[in-house]
Amino acid sequence: MTVVELPRPGRPELFPDQAEAVKRLVRHLRRPGMRGLFVSATGTGKTLVSIRVADALGARLVLFVVPTLTDEDRRAAPQIAMHYAEMFNWTLLANVARTEGA
Repeated sequence: MTVVELPRPGRPELFPDQAEAVKRLVRHLRRPGMRGLFVSATGTGKTLVSIRVADALGARLVLFVVPTLTDEDRRAAPQIAMHYAEMFNWTLLANVARTEGA
């Protein structure tokens, strides 16, 4: 059996406002006892910014909370989780619930 390593996609570039958000969030969260809530409009890259912040802080566990999901979102969730795990060379800590046919 031959194992072939596939190339990993590059890290997406941040827009200037996203880079500034990462910088400010990291600075804020590095202070002892600080917590934060990052709120931004749909489609502005909250997940990407959060991933970069978690990476900069050396986070070992990250929880993304989503208030509601459509049926389409639920079906796409496993593929999205695997995409981010592959992109950032992460190990998924838990299986993503299968929702096909739900």
